[in-house]
Amino acid sequence: MMKKAFAAAVLLAFLACDAPPAFVEKRLPSGKTYKVQHAGQVQFDGGAKAMLLLYQTERPLADRRGMEAEARDLFTLIQPEAERLGLKLAIVQANSYPKGILFEAKASFGFEFEQQPDGSWNLKQPNSPSH
Repeated sequence: MMKKAFAAAVLLAFLACDAPPAFVEKRLPSGKTYKVQHAGQVQFDGGAKAMLLLYQTERPLADRRGMEAEARDLFTLIQPEAERLGLKLAIVQANSYPKGILFEAKASFGFEFEQQPDGSWNLKQPNSPSH
């Protein structure tokens, strides 16, 4: 009996391994609080560099208007560092962890901000959410 209970506990622990990563709650001047998972510089295979912010959202990824509002708000958190490093691209990626019966499945949605020659930043058209 004890072996069956142990096996069941191991199976449940294994199925829970896809849990959301740790986050730090950040309160922005807008008054909203976000669960930031990572912020820093990244380099792509082709050599291009960007500032990247990953965060956990409670909002449905299908809510494009709401997702864009979150991305614009969070962009203010990484814009100064992107400019200090001379980066022309910044990415804000929302990660969603819908709860299932035995596990959680991750879905994400990214917004790219590109610095223009005049120093302003424009939001590029977002892609579809990925699962």
